[in-house]
Amino acid sequence: MIPFAKKLISSFKFRIFLFVLAAIMPAFLLSFLQLHYERNRELSEMRYTTHQIVELIAQQESDVFDGTRQLLEAVAAMPEIRNAAYKEIAIYLRKLASAFHRYRNFFLLDAKGTILANAFPADDAKTDDKIPALAEIAASKSPVMSGFHIDPDDHSPSVYFGYPLIDRSGYVSGALAAVIDLSYLNVFEQAIRSKLQPEAVLTKIDREGIVLIREPDPEAYIGKKYQEQAVLMQIGTQQDGVLLQTDTQGQKSVFAFSRMPSKIYASDIYVIVSIPEHSAFAGINQRFYRELLILGIGMILISLLTMLSLDPFLMHDVQELIAAAKKMQKGDLTARARHFKYSSIELQQLVRAFNTMADSMQKSQQQLLDSYEATLEGWVRILDIRDNETSGHSKRVTDLALQFAREAHVKEDEMPNIRRGALSRSAVQIRQRP
Repeated sequence: MIPFAKKLISSFKFRIFLFVLAAIMPAFLLSFLQLHYERNRELSEMRYTTHQIVELIAQQESDVFDGTRQLLEAVAAMPEIRNAAYKEIAIYLRKLASAFHRYRNFFLLDAKGTILANAFPADDAKTDDKIPALAEIAASKSPVMSGFHIDPDDHSPSVYFGYPLIDRSGYVSGALAAVIDLSYLNVFEQAIRSKLQPEAVLTKIDREGIVLIREPDPEAYIGKKYQEQAVLMQIGTQQDGVLLQTDTQGQKSVFAFSRMPSKIYASDIYVIVSIPEHSAFAGINQRFYRELLILGIGMILISLLTMLSLDPFLMHDVQELIAAAKKMQKGDLTARARHFKYSSIELQQLVRAFNTMADSMQKSQQQLLDSYEATLEGWVRILDIRDNETSGHSKRVTDLALQFAREAHVKEDEMPNIRRGALSRSAVQIRQRP
């Protein structure tokens, strides 16, 4: 395996592939940088969207607060409230509650905070500890909101709004109170959430982490403690922010939060928008994977085209050179390398230089063999002249050797070697005669 790996790594085609990979690698790096940039931009957009939602919610709460104040102010000025009997006032308050569905109940309180009349009596109760204390209303002489409340019967969320009744002497003689049904606000939050991604969750919590509003599934969460502890920790140290965190369901989600002052809840609250990571970055991830796919296919196609083009444009000449060199290594000086039609100029020059070198080597070898053969013939003639008995012997032996070789079907290109061998043997034999 290791020799094969070494051979693969050292091959020219593999190096070309590495070159293509190195050429396309910046595009891959750019895609990852683009992904990082777009994810950060998406987080910034979520943060901006949360701020916009906070502005809408604040405006809507302000409208509810101002509308309730104006309604109670108008009701407080009516003779039906100032001069009528408590029973008649209760009937009027009931009609008022039926006309304005955002209110669950209306109360009339005396200077001691005792309930004198209400739209919907509950077990003839004379007090309701959720109504803002009359002392607080008297001290401020302005509308006062109570805390968040969950009805024990139908589990609906509500808050109490107290409006002071001021007599002619300027003292607070009593108060009107309205119970604002926060389910009405939930409808508004539904409209806001419908503009977000389908899997987005919109939540409002108070400073204690109690869920005030949640869409979707408000019934399952309102009035309970918010479960995302990491978000609560961030909320405790920041006014707004965005974080990527694993939620209580075990999936990665993006949480964007922002603090807002609330007239309805009489304190600061937090608006939280959470979206699963795969949903928040769905479009970005799709574009990223599409780019990776295109780059991957492009790299494969470029590599294949490069490999295929190496054969006609480069590798054929290289293989020819290698084959010719191996033949010459074995002693075949007639070996020559061919060059192909689409070869590069550099390879054609290399092939021509190789063939010229082979021609020179073959010519030098032939000259050496011719000189050697001429020397042998000279020796044989000298010996034949010196000894009359051997005159013509070398020629007869040589001719006979060539005849035997042809009858044995020896190739013609081997005949010069046989002739030189016969001459050499004749010269040795004549030289050894006494």
